[in-house]
Amino acid sequence: MVLARKAVTRSGRGYRGRFPSRKLGRMVAWESPLERDVILHLEFSPGVVRFQEQPEKVTFWAGDEFSFCYPDFRLELRDGRHVRLEVKASEKLDKPEVAEKYRWVAIHYAQQGENFRLVTEREARREPLLGNLKTLRPMLRREPKDESWKKLLPEIMAGAELPVSEVTRRIGCDGALRLIAHQVLFCDLTEPLTGNNPVRLFGGAHHDEILL
Repeated sequence: MVLARKAVTRSGRGYRGRFPSRKLGRMVAWESPLERDVILHLEFSPGVVRFQEQPEKVTFWAGDEFSFCYPDFRLELRDGRHVRLEVKASEKLDKPEVAEKYRWVAIHYAQQGENFRLVTEREARREPLLGNLKTLRPMLRREPKDESWKKLLPEIMAGAELPVSEVTRRIGCDGALRLIAHQVLFCDLTEPLTGNNPVRLFGGAHHDEILL
């Protein structure tokens, strides 16, 4: 893995942290806490096959001159598409010159037949989604190798749904969360991981889901 540029913060001290990505099998450098939260979404998005931080330098025409930028992430999606993400705090995008810059970046990628998205804290820090992802993250450390849960959840194995509360009652909270984290079971992560939130076998359209 080679970054297009060395990750540097405004203070000039370099990247601020590394995220241990199970999906990529390596550490992913991030420059801001907001980027770290975006990585967490990418890690749990089944529609994202892989991603690369600081993938490339992009030179684009901005009205009457050339400019350049380094997109924060390049995503490879399950359907074969590629998407560049730029992570910015919404207050920065309120500045006309910044908004104009990324308008031209979007035009550049559109002309290349590529996809470009701006992501702010409004998408990356939605609750209860972000809180759910933080709860599930530690569960990735252990694979759910024991399949005894299948005998305890016959309705789900037959294609039906059960509420989270019933699944946790039968196989325990850790067991339920581990199966959801490893995408064995599906649960709507934009809803609280409690109560009547339905759980079912993972599959179908869920494979293309992107959590941003």
